[in-house]
Amino acid sequence: MKELDVSITDFLISIQCFTYGYLLVNAHEAPIYSLTGLTLSLFLFIGLSSLCGGLVHGFFNHYKTYVKEFLWPCTLILVSLTGFVFWNLTGFVLDLNIARGALFLFSLFLLTFQSYKIFTGERSFKIAIISYAPSVLFAGLSFLYAFFGSQNFGFLYCALGLLFSGLSPAIYIKKTALHKKYFTHNATYHLAVIASLHLYFLGVRRLLEL
Repeated sequence: MKELDVSITDFLISIQCFTYGYLLVNAHEAPIYSLTGLTLSLFLFIGLSSLCGGLVHGFFNHYKTYVKEFLWPCTLILVSLTGFVFWNLTGFVLDLNIARGALFLFSLFLLTFQSYKIFTGERSFKIAIISYAPSVLFAGLSFLYAFFGSQNFGFLYCALGLLFSGLSPAIYIKKTALHKKYFTHNATYHLAVIASLHLYFLGVRRLLEL
């Protein structure tokens, strides 16, 4: 295994997402366009992208293989799908019909553009960050707005988790690492994602009264 720290933290994110998704499915009905349905979509796409990313970093990153050429674009597409869901989560939380429609069309355009770039050869993780960070920040701000209107601390937990998640790519971009060799900036970024997802899940549980 080549990048042990990155691969393990990727797999931890995947396990975390699938576990949280399982808990939500067993506790609540999940229409697609609902807090539960959108959250399940997030956990599914983040979990699958982390699984694919963990396999690439752990086993295929230093070799040009057909497996890597399949898994890495899948990782980028799944992160783009995560951004698509975050934009629509923003519209759902704001609860304004015009915002829902506009954000759906905007997110669909972004997803189409990013998918085109990936299918035509773009392989930089920066395209995933461009997809992910703005969408999760706006989702976090929408939960913060909902908190000020309702004083329900579930909205606040979700907002803090998403805002932290939206800012955490700075760790990756600035190459901020707990250890330059044994726990690189990529693995450190993954730890921030784990913490932010946990905060978000706590908020969703409180909102759904699980």
